[in-house]
Formats: sequence, C-alpha cells, structure tokens
Amino acid sequence: MLLRRGFTPASVVLMLFAIVSLNIVWGYPWAGVFCSCATMFGVGWLLNRLSAPTLVVKASTPDHVPVGQATRISVELTNAGRLPASDLHIGLAESRSQWRRLCQAHCTPIEWLPAGFSCRISDTMTWEERGIHRLPSVWVDHYFPFYLFRSTRSYVQVNEVAVTPLPSESESDPLAGQLRSHLEGIVRSRHLGDLSHYVGSREYQVGMPVRRWDFASWARLGKPIVRQYSAPSSDSVLLIVDTSCDDTSGEVPSRLGVPRYANVERLLRNAAYAIEFLSEANVPIYLCVTTQEESKGIVSGETGLLLSELASAESCLPAAAATQLSGALRDRQAEHAIVLSTRGSETTDDRLLNSVIWITVSEENRHARPMAQPSRVATAEGESTGNPSEIDIAYAAATRSASG
Repeated sequence: MLLRRGFTPASVVLMLFAIVSLNIVWGYPWAGVFCSCATMFGVGWLLNRLSAPTLVVKASTPDHVPVGQATRISVELTNAGRLPASDLHIGLAESRSQWRRLCQAHCTPIEWLPAGFSCRISDTMTWEERGIHRLPSVWVDHYFPFYLFRSTRSYVQVNEVAVTPLPSESESDPLAGQLRSHLEGIVRSRHLGDLSHYVGSREYQVGMPVRRWDFASWARLGKPIVRQYSAPSSDSVLLIVDTSCDDTSGEVPSRLGVPRYANVERLLRNAAYAIEFLSEANVPIYLCVTTQEESKGIVSGETGLLLSELASAESCLPAAAATQLSGALRDRQAEHAIVLSTRGSETTDDRLLNSVIWITVSEENRHARPMAQPSRVATAEGESTGNPSEIDIAYAAATRSASG
C-alpha cells in the first residue's frame, strides 16, 4: 500500500519499461536494461524516503471571520532537518482524499529549501457554518529524486478560527430593523443626554443639538432657550443572548455534529448586528450568552472577543437559560439592557425588567414587514408611546417594577 501510494507517472513508466525488457528477449542487452530499471526503482524509492524533509509549520490566521467570507491563510514552513529539501508540493486540505483532489490545482511548488531556511505559502479558506473551526492540515508531497516517487506527510494544525454569525441586514430581516431603531435611540441618548439627567438651560446657538426646548424661559426672556441633559453615569449596554429553544422542529444540518436551530441562528445573527452597530458608535458592551453548563458570566472587551462568544454559542435548556438570564439582569451595571430570546419574558421576574428591551425571535415574525420606528419604548419617566408591535417584540417598561 505504501509503495502504491508513492507511485508517480515517472515510476509507472519505469516499471512498465522494466517489464517489457523481461518479456521480449532474455539476454544481452535487455538484461542490462532490466537491471538498470530495477536499480533506479530501488535507489529512487530509498532516496525519496531518506531525504524526506522535517518541517516546522506555523500558521497565521485572524481571530475571527464571518460566515461565508473568503479568508487568506498564511503558513510559514521551516526546514528543521540537516539536509536541504527539494521538489516539494505544499497545500492545505482536511483529509488525504481531499488533498489528492486538490493537490494539482491548489498546491504551491517549492523547488529548493535549504536546511534552516523558511518559506511561506498562502491559501484562501471559506467556512459556511458558524462555530470554532480548526485549520486544515498542511500536506507536503516530496518528489525527490527526479519525480520518481512521492512521499506524503501531513502536519495537523492546532490553530482555531472563530467563524462568527453573519450580521443580519435591516432591509431583509424585520427584526434587525426593529433592533436598529432601539440601538439608534441608545446611541442618541448617549450623545444628547437622557431626560432624567437635567442639568440646566442655556440660550440656543446655531448648530447646537436640541433635545427639548424650554418654552417657559423662552417666553420670559424673548430668546430661544434649550434644556440640557447630561449623559448617564454608565452609558454601556448589557446584551443578553438567550440560546434556549423549545421548538426543535427547525433543526438545520451541521457538519460539526451539534444541534442547530433556525430561530437560534437568526437570533445570533441579530446579536452580531447589535455588537457591530454599538462598536462603531464606541458604546461599551457587556455580553452574556446562556450555556448548558455553568454560566461563563458576563464578557466585555473588543468586538472580536464578543463575536467569538457568539461563534461558540450552543443551544441550551430553557431552565438553565432562565437562571443565567435572571442572574445577569440582577448583577447588571449597564444603563441599558437588551435581551434577545426565542421565549417571552413571562417567566422572568418583573422587578428585573426595569428599562429592559426584550426582543423575541419566532417563526411568526420571520416575514413581517419592518417598521421605521419602535412601536413601544420605555422612557425614563415610566411612560410608553405608540401602538402594539406588529411583530413579536416585548418591552419591559420602567413602571413594571413600580406596579409589581
């Protein structure tokens, strides 16, 4: 089996020539031709195995990439042996069979690599499924001498790439449109100040952002007066992603061997949209993703770290998610809180839902028309405006804690 795998077109031609020299005439000069072929066959195979290079492989990859985006993978190979390496074909593949199919079209030929020297190859990878993916193995074909035989060796990579959900688009997903309206309101209140943080009034100047006019002072002084509000002491956002799922009928196929559900995947895409939107506005984000095991707690940091948490998210039981969700709301220090869930807020204590925006993802709101503005918004005074939402979105107003 090892000998057969090492055959190349050159070795096959040499073997056929040796067989022909036996079948035609047994005598001079065919005996010499056969001996020459046999010698080249044996010595070539021995040299191919003894001169096989020993390489040290180091891959360079981004920490996270979105689903479906082509990513350039760079691999550095160092010849750690005592002998130079020559006639190498190098590439990336997940298995030997895949490497055999791709080696001719996607390999990088290296004609000469002295001992102690390094070379660099690159390839383009595209992942079509969210999750934590290990890089494909690096496969090296060695053809020395004279491409008579091929020895193949693979180097398993330990590097992992977080393939994050592709952010939803507000034009195609009505839920993303509703979420965008709330996020814009949070960013606006961060820059203009919240109505509950009144600090005084001053005369209006051209270009000054206006949150509310002071009409009483305007009438008394005869000049336009505006009210000024300070930004809240904590302008961060707590984003809670509830990955529990009661409806298992919407399971989607997965190559990673873990259950995936359509509503949860849609929820994670909207969470990725919220993280990118708030990060572009420089709003600090605290992220909590429910898990089946013990809660990992609230995570904060750079955008890449938060998106990597979404990449590794898995579905969990509603009971475990409810406990972790309540704990995150109880311990939150952020001014704003957004909950993305496939369930309603009925099972959550009303006292924890003060100024919380609860968005429920379900099959019913998948094809609903996007709305330009949120239908109901909890304000600092405890009032809400607008009509009931056309899609299944529940808002917890500030008055719920007072009435409870």
